[in-house]
Amino acid sequence: MDNNKCTQIIQADGMIPKILNEDAENELLACLINVVLFDAEWKNKYREENCSENEIFKNMDGSLSYVTMLHSIEDFCVGNRKFVGFCRPYDNGYTYMALLPRKEGEKFMRGAIKTIDFCELFRNRKNRSAYVDMPEFSYDFSYEKLSEMCQTMGIKTLFTDAADLSNMSFEKIKIGSIIQKTRIEVDRKGTRAAAASAEVMLGGLPAFHSMTLDRPFAYAIMNDETELPVFVGMVNNLPNEKST
Repeated sequence: MDNNKCTQIIQADGMIPKILNEDAENELLACLINVVLFDAEWKNKYREENCSENEIFKNMDGSLSYVTMLHSIEDFCVGNRKFVGFCRPYDNGYTYMALLPRKEGEKFMRGAIKTIDFCELFRNRKNRSAYVDMPEFSYDFSYEKLSEMCQTMGIKTLFTDAADLSNMSFEKIKIGSIIQKTRIEVDRKGTRAAAASAEVMLGGLPAFHSMTLDRPFAYAIMNDETELPVFVGMVNNLPNEKST
């Protein structure tokens, strides 16, 4: 493969320019990189009159941000005891599903997100219309403790000298760390989302007619055919974009 093309793929089309820091690059023996890139436009495009600036978003940390809100009428809603939400289709066989917690507050949000079943919510979506206000947003997220999470789940040998990776290398190697970086952009045109990870070897629907995502919410990009999520996340705090 052409080196420039390979670099473009690893960088997720420029959305994740760098996954390893210089210290890691100097010390590693090998690195396995997995990249996921999602890029799609909305099936029903937003018009300029559907976008309003300087709308308030209440951040998780208690501060307020002024953002651009996108207004639409969506045909499918989802919900259970902890979340209410809606589905908005892309033009390529995928759907954006946003979930607003029924109660405000960080404690409830974090407790609810641990038990959320995106697949069940999506499978049980109902053909019920709702007026929706959704903020444009983009953010980057980096998490470098996936190795600790794996070990907590019982995957331990790969991180020790007892690791057997002889099918990959004649050298005696083990996994030193697992790093994940993501970026997502949701705006009036559609959605771009990217995720890259590297293994470094060393209930019922509510009766509502409108929904405003003006406080922290969860989201997922769902595959319409398999009904499985390909990208999930939470929006807790948004930058202030107030225009004068």
